[in-house]
Amino acid sequence: MEDHESPRAVEPWMRGLLLVAGTYNVGWGVFIYLFPNSFYRWITQTEQLAPVLITWQGLGVLAFGVAYLLAAVYPMRLWFLIGLGFFSKLVGAVGFYFVVMEQNLTKKYIFHLIMNDIVWLIPLGIIFVRVWQIRQAERVAL
Repeated sequence: MEDHESPRAVEPWMRGLLLVAGTYNVGWGVFIYLFPNSFYRWITQTEQLAPVLITWQGLGVLAFGVAYLLAAVYPMRLWFLIGLGFFSKLVGAVGFYFVVMEQNLTKKYIFHLIMNDIVWLIPLGIIFVRVWQIRQAERVAL
């Protein structure tokens, strides 16, 4: 019978990364919320005013930033926020492309997509899986 070492704790880099993600998303969310027209013009490379959806996006990014900060402090208790954040990065990127960008790609949108969604998928996914494994190991130990 193989002896599999089960994960026992959340590693410090995971908390640190969640703090970075939280801080980054709070800052970016505040910017989008306060300056929706600037953000919209930048990513679409047009002179159009931002739709109201952009303001709501700013609030959503801000809310997830706060969620990541809370999850950094309580990753085992708030594990679902990490998974929800991963899911929102994945679905949000696709939805943003179809709804806001109307299937038009700009270089600035691609940069925004990479920096605000894709770059976070791998670490959030790794952290979510790790916390899930720890929770399962604790459940089995009981």
